[in-house]
Amino acid sequence: MTSKSNLLSKSRTTRSSATRTLDALLSTALKSGASDIHIEPRPDAIQVRFRIDGVLRPVQRIEKGLQTTLAKHIKSKAQLSVDDLFSPQDGQFQITQNDAPLTVYVSTLPITEG
Repeated sequence: MTSKSNLLSKSRTTRSSATRTLDALLSTALKSGASDIHIEPRPDAIQVRFRIDGVLRPVQRIEKGLQTTLAKHIKSKAQLSVDDLFSPQDGQFQITQNDAPLTVYVSTLPITEG
């Protein structure tokens, strides 16, 4: 019973880490004036780049362990299929910034790195 409880606790912690990571990325992107956020899996980490003034700029690397949970969290918010890893998908979700609603558009593409 303890191991099941530990697994559930770890799962909740990972989900909350993914939520905090996404919230921080969106907040930083808005403050930076970014028009796009690219979240790109790499062999050793997740590379995050913002498009600012038409140029993609690396802004952060995220631990590889959050990749699956972060991807599922974003897909879920955008009402995409979290189980489909082999098809491109497009969706959107709403956030509020300074009492103004904003639409976040999400596009996923299957790649060899995940």
